[in-house]
Amino acid sequence: MAALASRAAVVEMFNGDRISGKIVGRDDKFLHVNSTIFGDLVLPLSSVSRIIDDTAEKGAAALNAPPAIPRDQTPQPQQQTPQAGAEVSRNASSPPQRLSDRGKYHGKKYFVPVTIDFIRKISSMYNLTSSFKVGMNYFNGPTDSRSANVAFSIGRIWLMHELKLDYGQDYAESISSAGTKTVSLDKMKTALRYRYNINKRVYFQSNTQYGYSRVNDIDHDYLQSIGYGWRVVQTHLWDFNVTPLLSCQYQRVEGENQEPSLAPTLCEEAEYRWTDTVKLRNELTALFPVTGENAPSYHFMFSLKNKLIGNAFINIDYLFDFDGAVEKREDAMQQTLRVSFGMDF
Repeated sequence: MAALASRAAVVEMFNGDRISGKIVGRDDKFLHVNSTIFGDLVLPLSSVSRIIDDTAEKGAAALNAPPAIPRDQTPQPQQQTPQAGAEVSRNASSPPQRLSDRGKYHGKKYFVPVTIDFIRKISSMYNLTSSFKVGMNYFNGPTDSRSANVAFSIGRIWLMHELKLDYGQDYAESISSAGTKTVSLDKMKTALRYRYNINKRVYFQSNTQYGYSRVNDIDHDYLQSIGYGWRVVQTHLWDFNVTPLLSCQYQRVEGENQEPSLAPTLCEEAEYRWTDTVKLRNELTALFPVTGENAPSYHFMFSLKNKLIGNAFINIDYLFDFDGAVEKREDAMQQTLRVSFGMDF
């Protein structure tokens, strides 16, 4: 190093870059170079391959052996080459970067990737798992119809606690032969589920639901369920849970306040991981009111989820619903086939 002090030299980097200048100093980690183009540079020794005396004749060997690389560091072959016009800090601890790397997410066309990246960072920070779906519904009932569907879910599992929030919105309009436009479906439903895992097999569950349906004239539907569940089967392919609950339901149908009803409730859910990309899921809920005027209600769902590229997926769902609160109405029973595309975060 003393032989090269204040003499013209060429610093070769592991990635093949060559920087001409004068060697003005060196410590355990960095090499200080006064470049004729970039000014004072501070280069990590872990990125330097060798130093050549620029005054030597062509073909002369290097005046010093390659600098020792600290054990906790490895060569970084991808370091960027300083370019003309780049702004270099005199006290920088790493090689300067190209200006083209700055502001690469500026502009409207980068709004979507930046938003997705932000959601992923927030999700990983709080250990959240979430998904967003948009699709089409095909209903079979007194009047067949098609509608758009938007669904969002978010959940978290930490220690002995599990929390999951689901939101779904269905909406459809139909036009009669006379040209009259009517709303054939306008339904919203939210569900918040909390589980406290007592052990690997048994858990306490609280489930809160709220929703409305303009077509069924249900402008207030509140359901609170509390009970204990049992994980009957848990393998790398199968999950099967059974949850007996006690539910309290309050509905306002056609503008009339109905009495709250108490109902023993049975929930069942099963998931089969067919392949690494395909999952089959089944859910069943049955309420049997013992107070109030409501008849039993049933909900059945079968879902197929297939992962596509990255975190994108396609969902195909079949749903069967029978609402005991509107048993006397023609649309108490409804079947739905839903196709939706979404993304996991």
